[in-house]
Amino acid sequence: MAVFFSGMEILEVAVKIEENGIVFYSQLALASKRPELRSTFEYLVGQEKLHKQIFTKMEDSAGKSYTVESYPGEEAAYLKSLADSILFTPDKVKEMAVKADEKEALDLALGFEKDAVLFYTDMMGIVRDQDKKIVEWVVGQEKTHIKRILDLKAMLAAGTVQNYGH
Repeated sequence: MAVFFSGMEILEVAVKIEENGIVFYSQLALASKRPELRSTFEYLVGQEKLHKQIFTKMEDSAGKSYTVESYPGEEAAYLKSLADSILFTPDKVKEMAVKADEKEALDLALGFEKDAVLFYTDMMGIVRDQDKKIVEWVVGQEKTHIKRILDLKAMLAAGTVQNYGH
């Protein structure tokens, strides 16, 4: 028996991913002592808010259209496990951010962004045709976030990221 997805269900997961990002990056921005890190985390908060708005708007028009999987149960299990690995409670995300040092924070951010790219790329196979370009755009945004985080990691490793007051 084939498993059916509603676009709404997938978009709800996408919104939760972005909400987690908002909480995570907000906490990191508050705790950051380096201007480059703080400005990047603040930028990422704004990006996550924008993506949340996009997915919320898509939810409004998603209706209850359903898509059938190619392999019964396989896509459902995959997307559920991927979403579960990305989704945490807001308290858990905040706790992760509070406990992380700068390097760990960047590593966590990199992991979240990579997981988001995977999820949204796979989401492309089940969203309506008119929404595919929007999801592709979000994937491109997530990839630029990855590049920015990698650049920050390199700067931190090279010692070229300054502390406030220095």
